[in-house]
Amino acid sequence: MGCICLLFCMDADTHGFGSDGGKAVAIVSNKYRPYMEALDALKETLAAELAMPMEVVYMDSDLQQDPDVLVDRFAGRDEISVFIAVGPEAAYFLWNNLAEHGAKKFYTMVLNPEKVLPRIEDGCGVSFNLPVVEQVKIIHRAFSSFRRIGLICNPENNAAMLQSAIEAGRASGIEIVPIEVKDRKEIKASLQRNLPAVDGLWMIPDKTVITESLVAYIIREAITKGVPVFGYNRYFYEKGAALCYLFDYVDIGFQTGRLVVGVLRGEDCVNSAPNYRVWYNVKVLEAMGTPYDRGAFDGERIGPGP
Repeated sequence: MGCICLLFCMDADTHGFGSDGGKAVAIVSNKYRPYMEALDALKETLAAELAMPMEVVYMDSDLQQDPDVLVDRFAGRDEISVFIAVGPEAAYFLWNNLAEHGAKKFYTMVLNPEKVLPRIEDGCGVSFNLPVVEQVKIIHRAFSSFRRIGLICNPENNAAMLQSAIEAGRASGIEIVPIEVKDRKEIKASLQRNLPAVDGLWMIPDKTVITESLVAYIIREAITKGVPVFGYNRYFYEKGAALCYLFDYVDIGFQTGRLVVGVLRGEDCVNSAPNYRVWYNVKVLEAMGTPYDRGAFDGERIGPGP
């Protein structure tokens, strides 16, 4: 990664110490709403469980600033007992610039933290990754007649995830078919070539194919060919995806807060998958005439969307 640019702003409530001693500092990549929702829940948890105040620093790529300015701000401040990075840019900065600070370090809402942290074994936090095996099992349970699932991505971005999906599919008795696109200009031709040969289309976070306009286009093309789409947020659902994995950002904030509290009380530091839920789109499934197993959706986490 190149030079990280910083804009730091402090919350008004940054004074005092928790009853258990120390202060938390949250370094937030930007004021992206999901980050803010998680941050509020995180702050609430630390205040309720440890009476620990939190200082918040926001990073902003629009302002050119020397990262050393922020490093110097925290140097020698022994009252800081916890750093929490919210977002990948913040995690990169924390682990690469404040490694020598004695405070415990956590991350949250980081996609593929093993690509962000210098050593993933030194990490402790909540990723933005849904376990591939779980996703495949849910798809297989819900659509047991499906034998071939297309997974659209740029292998240069998601080679490891693609390989894990192929292996998980093999274990579940379904074939994961890579629909590889190395450039956005390849998407149309790749869909035309592959959609007729798959039972479903699985979309994952991939910077080559994920923009709102591309998501809408891909879902529309798949539905036209009678292929249901599996996505990973509410926007996919609203645009016609048949099944979506959704993050609850507030819940991830509480999850991260509980992890921090547990570690400070002596529990092991672990890397955790985020809490999530699953919506299936009854209107889309019935309109497409797609067979699915309603019984697969029994449970607290899985159900019909609004």
